Amino acid sequence: DYTRSGNPTRTALEKQVAMLEFAHAAFAFTTGMSALNCVTRLLKPGDCILLTEDIYGGMHRLVSRVTAMANVNVVFIPTWDLDAVEKAFH
Repeated sequence: DYTRSGNPTRTALEKQVAMLEFAHAAFAFTTGMSALNCVTRLLKPGDCILLTEDIYGGMHRLVSRVTAMANVNVVFIPTWDLDAVEKAFH
């Protein structure tokens, strides 16, 4: 429960990162997946997210099953193909 309700070390880190970035706030996560989950929750229906075809399996499942169900357009692109990347942005 301690880390869920607050952690002084994490709070200090977040404050320092925010200060270094001249930001109002910063957030530290315990895992990459928790950070990715948080970011995808910021997307609204109709938004589009471009992802490389070879992303981490957990992220692929998150966007394919959860984010897509929230009516967010998920587009996988072969990032090794620069023409495909450019086309995805248009």
